[in-house]
Amino acid sequence: MNTETKTKRVSDIIGDGSINFYPDYPKIDIEGVLGKEFMLMDAKMMRDWPSDYAKRGVSDWCLLQVQLEGVNYTTKCGGQVLVRRVSELISRKALPLLAEIVMQGDAERPYYNIK
Repeated sequence: MNTETKTKRVSDIIGDGSINFYPDYPKIDIEGVLGKEFMLMDAKMMRDWPSDYAKRGVSDWCLLQVQLEGVNYTTKCGGQVLVRRVSELISRKALPLLAEIVMQGDAERPYYNIK
C-alpha cells in the first residue's frame, strides 16, 4: 500500500484567486457594446467584491463574453439590474443568445439593463 500522498494546497481546491475568463480575447469597455445587438456567448458572476460605491462595501458584477460583428470580446459590468438579469440567464442555462445592453432610467438614476 502506497502511503505517500501529495499534500494538497488551497489552490488545488479553489484555484489561485485569479480571474481566468477568456484571457485571449480582447477586452472592450461596456460603452463599446452599449446600444448594439450582440451575441452573449458566456457569462460569469463575481460575487461580493470590495467596492467604494456599494452601500454594504461589496458589490456583485458580471463578466461577459460577447461576439460583436464577428469578433469575440470580454467586458464587465456591475449594474444591479444587469447583474440580476445575467445571473438569471446563467441559472436558466440560456446562453448563447442575442442581447443588447441599454441605459434606462432618468438623469438622476440611470442604470444598465439587458434585453
